Amino acid sequence: MAYLSLAVYTFKRDKTELVFDLNKSVVTTRLSEIDSYIQTVQDKLELLAITSQSTTSSQNLVINQIFENDPDITHAVAINTSTNEVIKTYSQNKFLETYEVDADFFENQIQYPISEILEKGSAIWLIHKDNVPSLIGIAKAVVHETKSGQVKFQSAVVALVQSRRILPEKGQLKLNDIFVTDASGALLAHSRLKSESDMKQFQSKLIEIAKSKQIRTEVLHYKDDEKPMMGAYAKNANGTIHVFSTISEDVAFGALTSFLRRSFLFAGIVATVALIAAILFSRSLTRPLQTLVDGMNKVSHGELETRILVKSNDETSILAKSFNQMIADLQDSRHQLEEINRDLEAKVKDRTQQLEEQHRVIKETQDALIQTTRLASVGEIAARAAHEVLNPLTSMMTRLQIVQKRHQMYKDPEILLFSDILNAWVNDYKKGGFNQLIANWSQKSTLHPQQNLFEEDLENLLSIQKNQELKSAQVLEDSEFLISETQRISKIVQSMRSLSHVRGNKEPHSLQSLINDSLKVMGDHLKEANIQILTNQVSEEDTVLVDKDEFIQCATNLIRNSIQSLKSSQDSDRRILRISSSYNNGQINVDFYDNGSGISKENQKRLFETQFSTKSKEEGTGLGLSISRRFIRAVGGDLFLLSSHPQNGTTFRLTLPAQIKSKGAVA
Repeated sequence: MAYLSLAVYTFKRDKTELVFDLNKSVVTTRLSEIDSYIQTVQDKLELLAITSQSTTSSQNLVINQIFENDPDITHAVAINTSTNEVIKTYSQNKFLETYEVDADFFENQIQYPISEILEKGSAIWLIHKDNVPSLIGIAKAVVHETKSGQVKFQSAVVALVQSRRILPEKGQLKLNDIFVTDASGALLAHSRLKSESDMKQFQSKLIEIAKSKQIRTEVLHYKDDEKPMMGAYAKNANGTIHVFSTISEDVAFGALTSFLRRSFLFAGIVATVALIAAILFSRSLTRPLQTLVDGMNKVSHGELETRILVKSNDETSILAKSFNQMIADLQDSRHQLEEINRDLEAKVKDRTQQLEEQHRVIKETQDALIQTTRLASVGEIAARAAHEVLNPLTSMMTRLQIVQKRHQMYKDPEILLFSDILNAWVNDYKKGGFNQLIANWSQKSTLHPQQNLFEEDLENLLSIQKNQELKSAQVLEDSEFLISETQRISKIVQSMRSLSHVRGNKEPHSLQSLINDSLKVMGDHLKEANIQILTNQVSEEDTVLVDKDEFIQCATNLIRNSIQSLKSSQDSDRRILRISSSYNNGQINVDFYDNGSGISKENQKRLFETQFSTKSKEEGTGLGLSISRRFIRAVGGDLFLLSSHPQNGTTFRLTLPAQIKSKGAVA
């Protein structure tokens, strides 16, 4: 059945392609022939129009010969459209005689669409009259000019052609309907319909499809009154003629349906014969086979004394003898197994004691391994905690050293100046009281002659006040920084018990704010190493979904590694750390680049291994990059080495899930 189904599918597919190819060939060939014939008729009509004003017998003879060469042209006429006067005419005598119509048949019973001919320049339409075949009207508008090029008048020349010339009665495909319409869908000729009523009542879905499409030639499946059809159409260049070929799928695949009926009938006959033969043949097999089955059932229940007796002379008898021999061998094997089992029972008891002893030793070994593993885990956790605590402690120590140096540098001059002013005021007040103090204030300053001493002292005091305010703001900033780093240490210490667990709490944060906080934490180290910071970040509206503390730990680890790489670089005059970011398909990439000493190819492969480090034990534990990658991956991002070349710099990339804002709201 599978092969039959495949054959049916293949045959139907090939048949469909064949029908489409034939339909397309029919419509394109027929359209080409019709187009060519219409052009030929219009050329003859133009010649008729040119000679329409001449009445010489020679020209009339030429015109008659031109139209007589085409037996399908029954009538031709040239009409002056200004006066509606017939200025030249031709009629086929054979047509008039054959159908016994009057000589004035074409003048009195045929209506010509003069306005349509003048408007469109040409026209083609179907004409039905009693007792004569259907005719096709082919018309053309011709402008008559004088020798100087002025328009004298305009004429409409018309030829009446038998419809058989447009579409022969015997079509190229016997099962197909082939028909021709004008641009509006009006039927001009049909391979099957001949009567006027049938032609007027004819409708086809394919005509509407062709009118609605710009394609000039197409083959397609469609439904007409819920009936599956296969068809093709072709339009000429100016769209005035449409040729159609259509056939129902039932007719197209009629041979296939007949083939399927015969195939299934034949298959049913073969199956019936095979079933009858199988029933007859099975009776000769079932009796000895049933005897075999009964004997096997007894043996399966442990009756090894059973023997099977089959009197046939075929393979069943041989099988029965072999089965009897197998039962005998199986019976002997049972006796041997019983002896072996008795010996095994004693050996199993001895072996069980040995296994119990081995199990005890193994359990002790496992306990020791578990203890060792726990100690190793505790050591790793302690090392990771030390690494994370060391980062903020280092920043705090650096900031405290800067505060200490700043106070040592700036405290003496300002205090001495303030002391001098205060001592001078106290001495003057003691000597002569407030009047003496005012008198001394009124004296001119030796440093600034345009000021008195009071103005000079007041300016110095204001300067001291301003400096103290700046120092106070700096102290406040330093204290906030130290408190922030202390809080980080507190969080790290409080989470030491679960240090191996990554929180990965995804919350929206401004990428600009996160980068600025990370640079602020490492600001003292960057300034101390004389490193230039370059940033090329995305808009402040761009938001990433991360855990803020874990991101800052990751970013500061990368910045710290860049600082150490830049310090070891040979070029100490221009140390650059560039942080740039870009958006890509729902994620934001953050690149950390430094022009430091780079990383060797051997070490690049081991960067993210736990406890791998090229630094001394005092500088690092080898856990920073490993922990950072775990933090970023926990929120759906990643951390990896983008590029590194010895002495030419290194770039690490963070990929972070983005939350894009649009029109002032989070998208």
